[in-house]
Amino acid sequence: MKREMVTLSPVQYYCQIPGVNHYATKEEYIRNSIHIAQLSESYGIVGSLSFFNHAVLDPWAVSSIVMQQTASHIPLIAVQPYMYPPYTVAKLIHSFAYLYNRRIDLNMITGAVTGELQQIGDHSDHSSRYKKLYEYVQVLRMLLESDAPVTFEGDFYRVSKLDFKPRLADERLRPKIFMAGSSEEGMETGLKVADYVVTHPGPLEHFKTNFSEKFRNTEVQAAIRIEIIARASSAEAWKAAYSRYPSNRHGSIQLRMKRNSESSWQRTLAELALTSETYDDVFWMGGYMNGGIYSPVLVGDYEQVAHYLNGYYDLGVKAVLLGSMYSEEDFVHFNQVKSILHYVSSTIGEGK
Repeated sequence: MKREMVTLSPVQYYCQIPGVNHYATKEEYIRNSIHIAQLSESYGIVGSLSFFNHAVLDPWAVSSIVMQQTASHIPLIAVQPYMYPPYTVAKLIHSFAYLYNRRIDLNMITGAVTGELQQIGDHSDHSSRYKKLYEYVQVLRMLLESDAPVTFEGDFYRVSKLDFKPRLADERLRPKIFMAGSSEEGMETGLKVADYVVTHPGPLEHFKTNFSEKFRNTEVQAAIRIEIIARASSAEAWKAAYSRYPSNRHGSIQLRMKRNSESSWQRTLAELALTSETYDDVFWMGGYMNGGIYSPVLVGDYEQVAHYLNGYYDLGVKAVLLGSMYSEEDFVHFNQVKSILHYVSSTIGEGK
């Protein structure tokens, strides 16, 4: 199938909506989810990631509330194939586009938690899950883009002359497809059908060797998932980082277990964390080591973090999924980093 590529802007930023278990009451959860989306809109963040697993609310339902209270915010919704067949997701995308005149972006997942897959009777291996995901995205794109009834004959999905109307004719409303690419199967699949391939990055040199080099001669863009703790001074930033993610014995035990995870990105991050807690004075594995988060953290003053982020952009990164930005203070600090990034980018462009 010939793909119609979505037009991509220089760098897209997404924050995330926390799980319902972060809050004591329904009212608090709804209020804070809306507040985070409104903050992201105010500070120039494209949208927010809504997770999927068995312990969170349905991300489509959460996104509908967020969209009602924002003007341009774009949900990035995690899609697990066993939860919704591709024609159901296509219909949801059509419905949201009609109701809000906005696109929905999709984060395609296969499920990093093996136990959840087993609970619903899915005992397929890692490779098979990505083959299924490949077919899923093919069918979904055909349903959204084809003028004619759709026929598809695959190993996992079959449709025959499916007359799906109306076609999503406005390309502006078609989703950007994100897909995890830390594993070999994920990278191979993402380069075939995604707009962005996402990883939890290693430090710059590791990222260059193991990830960014694979994007040569392709229209697919690289994306990273990372947290940022930046302050006016490096000392303030590190104080905030250690306060947010204090060391603990339980996290250290879990870290050694993650080396044997089925998940490629979990194994990679565990090896990095066991080798060193900090790389390049900015790239910190402490939050991951202590079990607080599932991504690296960039820690430093605004200029240090901006220059390190710019290193990823120089290596081709076009989207950043930002972790743990839940208060206006977090957005204010990141906005300072962004303002320096704009300056760095403009001076590079001028050859200075």
